[in-house]
Amino acid sequence: MTNHDLNKLRKTDKHVEKLNNEIDNLKDGVFYFIKSLDDTSVQASRFYIMVLGYLQDVAQSISYISRASFKHVNNNHKNLKKGQLKDLKEIDIELSELLTKEAEVFESRNFDDLNTLLKEKNQLLKSVSLSIENQVARIRTDETSPKNTTLYFSVLLETKDLISALISLLQTYEEFYLSTKQMKK
Repeated sequence: MTNHDLNKLRKTDKHVEKLNNEIDNLKDGVFYFIKSLDDTSVQASRFYIMVLGYLQDVAQSISYISRASFKHVNNNHKNLKKGQLKDLKEIDIELSELLTKEAEVFESRNFDDLNTLLKEKNQLLKSVSLSIENQVARIRTDETSPKNTTLYFSVLLETKDLISALISLLQTYEEFYLSTKQMKK
């Protein structure tokens, strides 16, 4: 969004479409997955279904952000203001760091620190809420563009939904991990 690059936005949309297709394929196979499980794996079925739902929520949020940004740029609307870009960049950095930590947790299969990640994600939600408040203040004091404000709020609100879906995904995984850990004792 900062440099109005339609090609990058088109590529992002293609990646999101691929992600949505992969999730759809997983959802298409849920019947066979559940059918193949033994009777003691009802909890695994519930976990699988919930994870698919949260992954779909994540993909929808990314898709919405991508399409709203593309539409804004494609309609030749002005760039976001410096304050808006600064807020979004900070959120992007925080989110990227958290996703990196999350990937490390899953790659190492060390799930004991999930609670720490959940706290950090909740802090990120507060950052998004603060950015919304900052924009409201800017609207009341500075000259801002209605189109930029619409895009900005759309991106922030969808980012909030994205973070919430990621938190729910982590919480579901933590619950499943802890319950399977207790069953092994």
